[in-house]
Amino acid sequence: RHPRAQAILLAWLCLLGPSVFFAARFLSHADTKGSPVGDLNPRLEDNPFGDNLNSAPIFLLVTALGNGSITNAAAVADFSKDAARVIKEFDGGTGVNNIVGYYLTNNHIIQQQLVKADKYTIITIDYCGNKSSELITYIQEQVMESFPPPVEQYRVQLSGLAALVNDMTAATMTDLEHMDAVTIPLAIVVLGMSLRRMSLLILPLVTIVFSAAVTFSILFFVGQHLNIPAFVASIVMSISVALCIDYALFLCSRYNEAWKMGKSNAESVWEAVWHSGENILVSGSTIAIAFLGLTVFPVNQLQSQGLTAFIGVVVTVVVNMTIIPAVLMWLGPLFQPDPRGQSLCSRMLRIHSAVVDMDDLLNQAPYTDAMAW
Repeated sequence: RHPRAQAILLAWLCLLGPSVFFAARFLSHADTKGSPVGDLNPRLEDNPFGDNLNSAPIFLLVTALGNGSITNAAAVADFSKDAARVIKEFDGGTGVNNIVGYYLTNNHIIQQQLVKADKYTIITIDYCGNKSSELITYIQEQVMESFPPPVEQYRVQLSGLAALVNDMTAATMTDLEHMDAVTIPLAIVVLGMSLRRMSLLILPLVTIVFSAAVTFSILFFVGQHLNIPAFVASIVMSISVALCIDYALFLCSRYNEAWKMGKSNAESVWEAVWHSGENILVSGSTIAIAFLGLTVFPVNQLQSQGLTAFIGVVVTVVVNMTIIPAVLMWLGPLFQPDPRGQSLCSRMLRIHSAVVDMDDLLNQAPYTDAMAW
């Protein structure tokens, strides 16, 4: 019996329940707002650039196509009025101070400034609220999709700092999701071939679950005081997955080596922690300090990325240095490798060499009537 190992695992299991609850709340808010502060503390802003993003205007760029013009286009006039009416209704009519466009003002001087070569014009939206990213989504759904322009007459595009950040965030999250979908299965396969024991693959999967749940639950409370962009969740998840697989390889490889040398299960676990633990602590500390250094920059986006990544690295190191040794100490017989066992590649090479040797023997054997038959 190993009461210490059982106590460690029991503590982590007790922590897993509330961690999953708060992690789910964090991710549900981060998917749309980038931070769970929307319902908890409305004074905080849900964007990575602070006041600069909320005070920046939003533009609708209207381009006349073919022989069309801006100054004599009824379709452009109808679109401008419908767009202004719908946008002013956003968030109960609060936040949108003013909307300026060629067909939305009677000032000829302003009209001349809003038209270029009778082919281009802009509709400027002056917004001062704290929901700029939600306004971008609202305009895309309620204006650009509800009032689609005639393809042959003009084209409408969304621009501005808020639109740029919104598209950048969505593209970053999509790229990270595709990256994880490809790299995680490959990393698991390589880890299994390196450890030569498929049962050991359970350990990094377990540590990934615990690391992600605890990290996101901590970020839920951090998000009440610091804005966290939505794509940071994907970045932290990628870092946790990479470190969990890497650290599991360190510990399990050293555990395999000690067991094959004839040491007991407890001695093998001690060898893994003593030799690989130092490398893990040095590696994790270096990465954590590097990410923490981003917090000194006076940019909210860099500060949030650095702090969240620092928390993710620290949690991942603690999880791997406690859960993996505790599981191996308590359930060691389930993961102990066969001293004569070989990896999948080694077995395939051995079978291939045996087939080649059989062909050589058949070629060297004397020809008989039985072989002819």
